[in-house]
Amino acid sequence: MSIRDFTALTTGEKAFLLWSHGTSLATRKESGYIIDLYSLDAFFVEMWYDSKSREIENIHSFKRVKNLDIYLESISIE
Repeated sequence: MSIRDFTALTTGEKAFLLWSHGTSLATRKESGYIIDLYSLDAFFVEMWYDSKSREIENIHSFKRVKNLDIYLESISIE
């Protein structure tokens, strides 16, 4: 699936596709949100949940590896 095809899906379709075919990579918290990072085919996807209601607020897809920098801060390499 291309990132363009993914972007055209509804929120429910995107979530189902991520849960069934995506690879969960990381989770972080920011400003009242829980953000799960997935890889799907040749791109990445962040699923933003409201931390109180646990409802999906946003699903953001991207290809730029630079967008992963925020996740690198939480990795401890010893």
